[in-house]
Amino acid sequence: MGQLLTALAGAPGTAGKFESWTGRGPNEPLTAEEVAAAAPAGMLSALAELARVSEAEEAASLAEEISALVDAIPAETIEVFRAAARIEDLTPAEESAAEQIVAEARALAAALPQSRSWLGSGPNEPLAEEQVGPWGKAR
Repeated sequence: MGQLLTALAGAPGTAGKFESWTGRGPNEPLTAEEVAAAAPAGMLSALAELARVSEAEEAASLAEEISALVDAIPAETIEVFRAAARIEDLTPAEESAAEQIVAEARALAAALPQSRSWLGSGPNEPLAEEQVGPWGKAR
């Protein structure tokens, strides 16, 4: 279901519906046609075979299930699917830049043990001047 929601979040015809599903107005329902158009290759036929129904019937069923599901899941979860769809659309250069940022953030977190305190809800642990290094110098 997550793969289908991510595909729907990135599809031009259904991406806008995710806005309504995050509490920004009444939830817009999906149609069977929208589900069929956005479903990853082979997913709909495999699900239809398991349910022993036609692909059209499976798409209609999924459209109803998803519409009911989005009423029950938090807006933050819907936003995760929207973010996943944006990640799937990254160009190779953007993906490489994102990987570099993640690597640098991990290196910084490993070098600064108190960085964990900055992510929690408690007080932030301070840095010593020698830990700031080149980041703390005026430019």
